[in-house]
Amino acid sequence: MTLEHVARLGAVSVSTSDRLLPIRNSARGRSGLTDWQCRRVRTFVSENIAGSIKVRDLASQAKISVGHFGRCFTIAFGVSPSSFVMGERMAKAKALMANSNCPLSSVAEQCGLSDHAHFCRLFRRLEGLPPSEWRRQAVELRAGSQSIL
Repeated sequence: MTLEHVARLGAVSVSTSDRLLPIRNSARGRSGLTDWQCRRVRTFVSENIAGSIKVRDLASQAKISVGHFGRCFTIAFGVSPSSFVMGERMAKAKALMANSNCPLSSVAEQCGLSDHAHFCRLFRRLEGLPPSEWRRQAVELRAGSQSIL
């Protein structure tokens, strides 16, 4: 199994704290969000991941207008706010699947996705394999690493 494959399974890290650290882009005089704004937005997303997260809610956390927030967020994180939220949802789903036996419908609900089918469709599109297969490989990988110790 290649390191890339292991990383895709999330065995290296499924923690959201490691993901998408803010980047600084001063090209053409543009600046992104400040550090405190990034922290507040990140905290809001992690605390509300199971519910609906709207860009206006994120903008209010940063205390700036919705239009300005979208531009600043993309500069700071390198992805759109909706892509960031979806990435955080998938990271939480991976953590839940790797560390528990809860059904995929429960995983979908805890990650703020509408239903099991929606979750499976998104997961397959973003990860390249269905969540049940990802979970099976993650469990096998974890069992294999525990037997080495």
